[in-house]
Amino acid sequence: MTILVLTSACATTRDAPEERAPASTSKDPSWLRSPELSHLQLSAPLQKIFKEKKNSDEAPAEAPGVLSYFDSTVTGGKRRIPVKVKVRGHTNFMEGECTFPKLTLKFKAADVVHTPFEGLEKIKLGTHCGDQPLTAEPAKLFTPKNRILNQLGIVREAFAYELLRTFGVITLSSRLIDMSYQDTSGAGASRSITRKAMLLDDEEELAKRLNARALKYTESTPDGPADPKLPVFRNAQEEGLLASQVAEVLLSEALLGNHDFFLVTSRNDHTGDGGPGLYNAQVLENVSNHHKTVIPYDFDIASSINGRNAISAALDSYDLGIFRNMTPVQYFILLRVQTARALLSKAATSQARAKFTSAREKAYSALNAFPLDATGRVNFKAHLDYFFEAIGNSYELPVILESKGVLAYHDAGQKELCGRLPRGTVIQKIQERDLMVQVHILSPLPSAEDDACEMKGPFWISRTSTAGVR
Repeated sequence: MTILVLTSACATTRDAPEERAPASTSKDPSWLRSPELSHLQLSAPLQKIFKEKKNSDEAPAEAPGVLSYFDSTVTGGKRRIPVKVKVRGHTNFMEGECTFPKLTLKFKAADVVHTPFEGLEKIKLGTHCGDQPLTAEPAKLFTPKNRILNQLGIVREAFAYELLRTFGVITLSSRLIDMSYQDTSGAGASRSITRKAMLLDDEEELAKRLNARALKYTESTPDGPADPKLPVFRNAQEEGLLASQVAEVLLSEALLGNHDFFLVTSRNDHTGDGGPGLYNAQVLENVSNHHKTVIPYDFDIASSINGRNAISAALDSYDLGIFRNMTPVQYFILLRVQTARALLSKAATSQARAKFTSAREKAYSALNAFPLDATGRVNFKAHLDYFFEAIGNSYELPVILESKGVLAYHDAGQKELCGRLPRGTVIQKIQERDLMVQVHILSPLPSAEDDACEMKGPFWISRTSTAGVR
């Protein structure tokens, strides 16, 4: 996935489809299909480790527990596996978020011999996040970061992973299950609850199946790398990633409506300015040929999951022209698709679009078959509909391709400089005046010279700038 920079003299490295394909997926893990794992039980001091993690992000928040399930081959019919239970994630355990955060289960090799988990060192467990009374007002079903409670989010996220795999996108394997939790934190009888949960690949376990290793990176700071022992992920092009596979990931995130994600494609990509070059995605490197693959994960606050869109509040604060009648989700998906189109080569995006389009019917069939709630099913269908429109009939919109963007003014006389429209901005021409063109834009101005211009339009750009528009 080397990223193609579409300037007038752009060159690519590994963009040709015949050059190589991303790492091929191996057979599914045993736990994905084993019928005995449809209902598991987990016994551990859960509230104890939840409290530890909430009080201190640095706390180990780990304790011994037992994972069990029905197994007719053992005496008593129940298989019991000792595990270490650990709270995971970046924010889901914070105050006001999940009262029942995500977990990781760690195994010892000897304890999982002849079980569906044989060979695994750990597996992730996606949880229901928390509960609210069924009579609660709708707003109370969401955490401050828009995670959705009452088992709705975890079922929908499980489908998001299945949907991407339906398209042939390399991501983590997942399985929706019923999980009974027995909390042993307190004295006396322990409380047991049963909720929907998701078994989920750990990135390192997926890497092992793909004969690869999961690469680790550190953040860049004004003083250099936060951890001098680790490299900084600057962009996909410098990492030598295959452009068509990067396009698959960017389109996947667009489809799901996920804003909680970064993958900077090249030095000319400013979509991630101020943030990390890679977030909620993992790069795997094949140990034999050193080819790299990037995999997306963690979709729990995507609009396909929670039905909300982070960009909704901004839609009324600047001029959208013909785009004003779009729903927030439709707008977001189109914006992300067009950004990918501008940042990557036509060959790369065409290959990715063809991959999604060829599996269109399979995707809708998967949606109909999955045990989603009615609202979740409608929401996913809307995302699919908007996505296929965005990569189909709406794909060839005018978009700025100049690597440094173009200057945007409030007036045709070029006296009031607003800022710069970045590469990837979709435009609609309104009128021409002398050497200037007035345009509506699909994306907000990321930075402005004065407050009056911020996130507002329409804008005037030089007619010569249209040489960088297709």
